[in-house]
Amino acid sequence: MDWTSLANLDGTLVCYAGPDQLPRILTELLDKGRSGGDSGALIYNGNAADAGETIFGSLTEIAKAVEQRNDRRAGVLVVGRVTALREHLRWFDARPLFGKRVLITRPREQAEDFVALLESFGADPIEAPMIRILPPADFGPLDAACARIGDFTGSCSRASTPSTPSWGGCSLHRWTCGRSGA
Repeated sequence: MDWTSLANLDGTLVCYAGPDQLPRILTELLDKGRSGGDSGALIYNGNAADAGETIFGSLTEIAKAVEQRNDRRAGVLVVGRVTALREHLRWFDARPLFGKRVLITRPREQAEDFVALLESFGADPIEAPMIRILPPADFGPLDAACARIGDFTGSCSRASTPSTPSWGGCSLHRWTCGRSGA
């Protein structure tokens, strides 16, 4: 690797590296002429809303942080002036539900629009359908119930006494209901 050319590059440098390579990359860049005062960012789990972490600072500060932390995650190192634009470009993690996980229990075919809406607000929706609507294996009981629909209509009457609590003139405790035809 031509570290001297990379260290003297007038622009943005982006490196994806495992935990064993990050200290070496930082050391080589600094040793080969990149200013320790140049701004940089080290991004861990940049695609995970709830587990992402970014370390900002000068290259010297980032090198010290990597050495002290002994983090075993791979990371993306960004070096250059572009890292100062983060506050202006951080639309992604500034969304109102960023970093929140939302459990969606609706059937998948009913949840699609809701999932898309949650994602647009930054949430991490987890689809876990709890019910499944299927046609009955046997329509016989349903057909029989439909044939007897008149048996299921009923009437209710209020039975209110001065001793029962009421709301709007209706008894809250004593309701008598009867099925017609019963």
